[in-house]
Amino acid sequence: MPRVPRTPHAPTPATPYFSVGARPYAPALDFYNHLVRTLRTQAVFHALPTLDLEAALHYARTHGAGGVIVGKHLERQAMTLADDTDFSAVEAGAANAMLIAADGSTLAVNTVVSAVAAALKRARVRPSDSVLVHGAGAPASAVCAALRLHGNQDVTITGRNEHAGRLMAALHGFRWAPMVPRDTHVLINATPLGDMGPLAQEFSLPAEAVVDANAVIDLALGPHSTPVVRLAREADVRAIPGMAIVADQWVSIFRTFTGSRVRGGLVDRALREAYAPASSRRGRSVPA
Repeated sequence: MPRVPRTPHAPTPATPYFSVGARPYAPALDFYNHLVRTLRTQAVFHALPTLDLEAALHYARTHGAGGVIVGKHLERQAMTLADDTDFSAVEAGAANAMLIAADGSTLAVNTVVSAVAAALKRARVRPSDSVLVHGAGAPASAVCAALRLHGNQDVTITGRNEHAGRLMAALHGFRWAPMVPRDTHVLINATPLGDMGPLAQEFSLPAEAVVDANAVIDLALGPHSTPVVRLAREADVRAIPGMAIVADQWVSIFRTFTGSRVRGGLVDRALREAYAPASSRRGRSVPA
């Protein structure tokens, strides 16, 4: 769990937390607020739709917020605006949440790193395994940080953006390749391919590599399995879906912000609430 500021914000029944982004992810807010109601936590989570993170932080401070959840395309900017950075954010080079202390100072954290680390353990990934990471955005950077902390050195980065992929490989001490190397043990998709909406049926990884792998971890988010996860399971390959990873990520954000512990059964109920048809929202394709 990320550390908290030395002068943490003391929550009150009206303490707000804001999800900042172009379209803050509605199921995540439903998830957090379900936990708030169930645990009777002194907090409330709101959407703050903007890509101006600096203005959002000013708004959050003036409204007594205890923190902000940082949405897509803002994760690296959060590092430049934070007064301090947690080890997890430093390792990933990006932050997906910022705690606001009582004095207004901010601490950038990255809960994706710990969520991926947990997925590596569940998938029984060994430090000696060869690993492929597909993607070059902030989620992929968090995956690379988790792999380095796990002890993996035989890691290849691939994806559509060769320039970004080469930069990420250099940053983490890994290598770039235009395609999946043969005999790769572990495949990790860190792109939205296979996600909900127009990307739902796209394969993020080559089918032949999936069926030959020992394990597949797919960060693409959705209430149902992605094509890659379904194929892996059909081939009896260990597969960790994005929903399992994002649940760990959301729980870590909630606990970091509020200090409340969340048990497994409650997580399952909160996820069902978040993705129930009655609480469906438009624009769920990008999680905050």
